[in-house]
Amino acid sequence: MELKVEWPTADLKRMATQIERAQLKLGKSLKESLIWAGLLLARGAAARTATAPKKRKVFKNDGTKQILIHGKMRNPSPRIFPYYREIWVDGPSNVKYWFMKSKSDSRNEKISRAGVAKKSWLWMIPWIKGIGGKLKACEVNKKNSMFESEIEMANLLDYIQYALKVSDGNLLLNEALGKTASRMEKIIDDKLRKMPL
Repeated sequence: MELKVEWPTADLKRMATQIERAQLKLGKSLKESLIWAGLLLARGAAARTATAPKKRKVFKNDGTKQILIHGKMRNPSPRIFPYYREIWVDGPSNVKYWFMKSKSDSRNEKISRAGVAKKSWLWMIPWIKGIGGKLKACEVNKKNSMFESEIEMANLLDYIQYALKVSDGNLLLNEALGKTASRMEKIIDDKLRKMPL
């Protein structure tokens, strides 16, 4: 599943306006203004990403789930294995099952990567401030020259789309840019009000 983020044109224009205001009204350089916008956007994306529970749920085995046993797909008997846990491999489209004789079986109970999706946005922050960088989970590329400045932020997690919060069928990440622009506008306005006349 490909992650598709649709930034509304109006939000893109509002963001550009606030970056320009930061330069004209607050005396920031283009580079400083872009870094500020990038930091706010990374935090906004993290706020719109859910954190997985630390433990996997236990389900009753109804006999329909299959696992590979000795080279063949088989349905473990509910009489012998009345319970199971789901283990996601890069999202819910690729799921493995751990069948259990007892509900109290603690094996494969903990989710080792719980919270990584949310943190992956926040891991970008030092690179946005610095010269960029890359991990398995995320990447930040920065381009600076006399004539242009650019920051590219990429989340590289295969399952990030499943961790993003949804409201009424819409990805909340789609509204992150507009919220970032509003946040910048408010901060700039507050700073201008506090400046001596």
